[in-house]
Amino acid sequence: MQAQAIKLVENNPALWKLMNEPKGVTLTQEDHKDLHKYFETKCSMSIFEYEYYFLAGQMMTFSYGTMLAQLKKEILEEKAETSTHLIELLTYIRSDELEEQLKDEDEEYQNCIEEEKRCEAEVQKLKLSKRERKLIDRYVTAVNNRWLVCGDHLYQTGMKDVLLLLENS
Repeated sequence: MQAQAIKLVENNPALWKLMNEPKGVTLTQEDHKDLHKYFETKCSMSIFEYEYYFLAGQMMTFSYGTMLAQLKKEILEEKAETSTHLIELLTYIRSDELEEQLKDEDEEYQNCIEEEKRCEAEVQKLKLSKRERKLIDRYVTAVNNRWLVCGDHLYQTGMKDVLLLLENS
C-alpha cells in the first residue's frame, strides 16, 4: 500500500508539487481523482496499521493474561512450585531489563555506578593485603545479598498483590 501511495505521487507531477512545494497548485479533474485515491490509500494503510497493532496487542494481552491466570491459580494454592519458579524467572528477566534501562535513562543510577567506580579506585589505593580485600569483599557481598533477597521478596509480594487485585476485579 505504501508503494502504491508513493507511486501515485511520483506519477503525477501536480501531486508531487502539492506534496513537496510550499506554493499553491491547481489540480485538474484527473489530478483531483489521483489525490482522492492517494488519501484513500493512506487511510487504508492507517486502518491496516491500527488493526495490526490492535491484533498484536490482543495476542500479547491474551498470552500475558493466560500466564497471570496460571500464576494466580498456582500462587493461591500455596503448594505449587511452578509459580515460585515462574515468579523467580520473571524477577530475573525484569531485573536485567530494568538495569539496562536504568543505565541508559536514569541519572541517579548512572551516578551510583560512577560512585562505585570512585570507591573501587580508593580501595585500590589502600594497597590492602589479599586477606583484607577478601574480608571486605565478603562483607560487601553479604550486605548486597541481603538487599537482593529483600528486593526479590518485594517483587514477589508485588506480583502476588497484582494477581489478587486481578482476581478481585
